[in-house]
Amino acid sequence: MAVSSSISLPATRGVVVAWAVVWFALGYALYAMVYGALGSLTSRVEDAQAVSFPVVAVLMAGYFASFVAVGRPESALARVLSLFPLTAPLAMPNRIAMGGASWWEPVAAALLTMVTIAGLGQLGGRVYANAILHSGPRLSLRRAWRAPTGPAPAGGIPDTIR
Repeated sequence: MAVSSSISLPATRGVVVAWAVVWFALGYALYAMVYGALGSLTSRVEDAQAVSFPVVAVLMAGYFASFVAVGRPESALARVLSLFPLTAPLAMPNRIAMGGASWWEPVAAALLTMVTIAGLGQLGGRVYANAILHSGPRLSLRRAWRAPTGPAPAGGIPDTIR
């Protein structure tokens, strides 16, 4: 594009590009953990769509709401969207590019997002560990979370079965 001069690109600061890459990676990790945690509840491929619909709904709502951050980056709604971990990867890069974010806001949002990613990793791991041993009716998130985890007792039979 630079050689042919057919398209003019706006000048972008390196900080904006760097934050965009950071938010892409954080968003990818966040939604991969969300899908992984929810996917661990399903035992059949056919159930995956039903389980993933709430995530898609939140993602699409966050995508459309993040356009508010472009038009009015200093508004209260744009600030909330850019700090809430599920919408931060969509809204914060817009606020940074528009110059509406203070220096601490991207850092705080990134820390909140990383804590959420770690929490979802814990949740997904625990749910998966309990769901992998489950047979019978559909496993709810509450039952998967409450099931005991850890090694079996010395006799080899868990206390819940005895």
